[in-house]
Order: sequence, then C-alpha cells, then structure tokens
Amino acid sequence: MSSAIFLRGHLCYNVSMRSSRFQRYLSPALLILVAGGLLTLAFPPFPYYALVWFALVFFFWALEEVDTLRGGFMAGFCLGLVHVSTTMYWVYVSVHRYGGLPAWGAVALTFAGIFFLSFFWALAGLAYVFLRRMNTPYLFPFAAVLIEYVRGIPIIRFPWGGVAMALPPHLAISQVVDMVGVYGLGFVVYVVNYLIYQAILDLKEKRNMLVARDALLIALLLLACQLYGTRRIETVRRQVVGWEKVKVCVIQPDIGQADKWLPSWKVRGLNRYLIMTERAAKGFRPDLVVWSEAAVTFYLAERPGLTKKILELARRRRFNLVFGALSYQLASNKTVYHNSAYLVSPEGEIVGRYDKTRLVPFGEFVPLRRWLPFIKNIVGAEEDFTPGRRLNPLDSNLGPLGTTICFEGIFPEIARELVRKGAVLLLNLTNDGWFGRSSGPYQHLRLTAYRAVEDRVFLVRATGTGVSAVVTPVGRIPVRVPLDAEGFLKAAVRLRQGGMTVYVKYGDVFVVFCGLVLLLAGGWAALKRIMENRRQK
Repeated sequence: MSSAIFLRGHLCYNVSMRSSRFQRYLSPALLILVAGGLLTLAFPPFPYYALVWFALVFFFWALEEVDTLRGGFMAGFCLGLVHVSTTMYWVYVSVHRYGGLPAWGAVALTFAGIFFLSFFWALAGLAYVFLRRMNTPYLFPFAAVLIEYVRGIPIIRFPWGGVAMALPPHLAISQVVDMVGVYGLGFVVYVVNYLIYQAILDLKEKRNMLVARDALLIALLLLACQLYGTRRIETVRRQVVGWEKVKVCVIQPDIGQADKWLPSWKVRGLNRYLIMTERAAKGFRPDLVVWSEAAVTFYLAERPGLTKKILELARRRRFNLVFGALSYQLASNKTVYHNSAYLVSPEGEIVGRYDKTRLVPFGEFVPLRRWLPFIKNIVGAEEDFTPGRRLNPLDSNLGPLGTTICFEGIFPEIARELVRKGAVLLLNLTNDGWFGRSSGPYQHLRLTAYRAVEDRVFLVRATGTGVSAVVTPVGRIPVRVPLDAEGFLKAAVRLRQGGMTVYVKYGDVFVVFCGLVLLLAGGWAALKRIMENRRQK
C-alpha cells in the first residue's frame, strides 16, 4: 500500500498499488482544486451555471478518506481558498485601484477577506465529516444551509457567494425562492450534489437498487421544482397583466470611479445626468426616472443653485425622480453623514429621503476604527457614515417605492421588509464602479435580481457604470445597459398588487426548519448511543 499525504497529514488518501493510473492522480488536492474551479465557472460572469449541480461531488470525493474533524476543516478551507479567491478577486481592484490603499495593504485586506469567507467552507467540511461519523451524512444539505445563513446575519453581513447565486433567477427551478428563499434553492443544489456522489459510491459497490433510488430521488426533486416553477411563471404572468403600468427611465452616465469625486466633476457629472435625462424623457413621458447611488456628489443644502436644476427638471417634465446623494444632519451636537436616496415629486419638491441602513465595511465605515486609526485614509473620509434608523419605502404618487442602496440589494430580508410595508416597486441604486471590469458587477446583478422573484415585484436597478437593468417578477431581464457603457433604458413596469408570497409572509422559515431537523437528528443519534452503551453494559 502507498499513501499520498496532503496538508501535513491532515488529509490522507490511501491508494492501492494495483489501482489505475487515473485513480492515483485523484488525490484530495486535485479533487478540491477541481471542485473549486467548477464552482467558480458556475458563477457569473461565466455562463456555465449547470456545473453547480455536480461541482461539490469532487469535494465529497476528496473527503472520502478523511476521518478527522481537523482534516474535514482543512479540506473545506482549501476549497474556500480556491473558490473565493477566483470569484471575489475584485476586492483587490476595489481597495487598491479605487480605494487608494497601497498594493501591499490591498493584498493583505483581500487575503484577509478570502480567509474569512473560506472559514465557512471549512465549517462545511467539518460538518460533513462529523455527520458521516454519526452515520448521517445525508443531513449535510441541512447543515450547509445553516452555514450559508450565518454568513448573512447582521454581525457578519456578507451573504455573497451562496451556491444559489450560480443559477439565473429566470429559470423555472429558481422560482421556488418565492417559498423558501435563496437558501432553500441552495438546499436543492446541495441535495443533488450529495445524491450524485452517493449514486457513484453505490455504483462502485454494485448496489444497483440503491443507484436507482438515488437517481429517482434526484429526478423527483428536480421535477417537482421544475413543475412548480413552470406553473408559477404562468400564474405570475397572468397576474401581472392586471397591475397598473408605469413608464420608467434609468440613466447610466458611465462616469468613472476615479473621476466622479473630483471637484471639477461635481457640475460636469450633474450636467451629464441632466442632459441624458432630457434625451431619455423626450417623447417618452416617463412616470419615474432613476439615477444611481451617489449620482449627485455634493450636499444639496450647500449647492442650492445646482439642486434647483434637479428639481426644475422633474417639475418641467412632470416625473418622479429618485437619485442618490450624500447627506448630513446634526444629531446630539454631532454631525452625522448618510448615504441617501432622495425622492423628487412631479411638482419639483423633495418629498422623501431614505438613509442607507446596511453599510459596507471598510467602504462606508471602518470596523473598530478606534483601534485601527491608520485605516482612515482608506475610506477617504475623516468620519464614518452613519446607518439610517428606519427602513421604509419612499412614498410617491405612484405608491410606496422600496429603495435599497448598493449591496443592500443582496440581503433578502431588506427587500422583504419593504414589500411587507407596502412597496409596489423595488429600486436598487448602486455604484458598481468600485468593481472595475471584473466579475463583481455581474455577480451583484445576479444576487439583486433574486429579490424580484422572492417578492414577486418588478425591480429597477440604476448604476453609474453598469449593469443597469429591469428585472421582472419571474426573474427575466428584458432590458439592460451593459457594463462601462453610457446610455439609458426605457421600460414599462407594473406596480405590484394583491397578496404576498410565502417568503414575504414568513421569511427564512426554511432555515429554521433545517435547524430543527439537525437538532432532532442530533438528539436521536445521542439517544441511540446511550441505548447502545447500556446494552453493552
């Protein structure tokens, strides 16, 4: 017998001397590399989303001979390093090219983020080995869902990169998110991967009946999701026809991140928005015009002349205007700054403001700034932004407009709460210029688009550099402005009416269900062990 040792003995994969040359090369390192690479190719901007249905099979295969929790942890961590580093390399672009951080600091911060997110894949590897020890490896999908969910809780606040992100939201199978959310869709992905792996093991041992069982379970699960999705798409399309139609314009000026904050671009950038809006509105008569996050790079109260131009345009053209700008106010004898969205009525009056409630770490605030004073220059401001206190839609004459800013759009609970409070249309104002020409803008669009399907509502997305888009309640994107392109889009959308989806009503109850299953299974396994020990005595 020979043994290929990987990661200082943490992973051991015994290979027989009589095994084929192909089998000898299937070391855990190679299998993990393949799994991580396939996962990355399944994610935007690549079109190979079908790979997500079997990418993790190679990960399970790598764990086949791992019999320690430490080994499972390290295997998962390595998978995370491969996948996260090739999926989210744009962090370096953001903090170095546009954030002003030196190359060494950008590398350090990028790797810190990669290691942190890889930790959750490490937990997944540990969970799988632990469950296999308990003779319940089939419970892994339930554990994986909980691990993904934890990554999005308020303390961590980064649900980016869940396996459901690989699947386009317009697919029939993706429509299940209006019941179980993106975590439920991720559960389906994990189950299919596990059953494929189990079928391979059963085939290897010539357990033909079990192979047939595994194949049948896969077919039934996917068929049930497909049939549900097909039916829901038809139902939603019929419902949408009866909703009130409004005309929307989205302006994308393609002002580079390196230029927009220059003093010379305060007026120049605004003029580009005004001119493009005039062109878009001519002959179209929009009911709503949407500009991006921080479209206006000055404080409105400090530049009344420029602010008047914005209000006058909305009044003259008789449309609602939602745009992003920074704001400040006095609170407890201290000036606090917000990343805000303003609503201007067709009468040319500012009638609403929403202050962003979920801020970007190191972008809009520095965690533990008191102990990290040297990071002040990274965000380019002496003071951190302050999160808004209230999450409410902007009240317009069209109805409540559920507005999110930047990466707030990737949090399902935020859009859900806005719809629960009566939002008839979702808006996402973002500035994806920080990503540069990377995979980031495409991943951000994919994640945000799922909010339309979960809540069965039209979503209008406005970005400064792309990708601006309209997303229908079934996840289709009928019109968009490409990345790094100057342009505008004009579309007819409909205002949500009627009841709420299961997801809007009950939220991530499926995650709770997964937790209960693991809890009950753990209790049952512990009880069985106690009974076995008593019998042995």
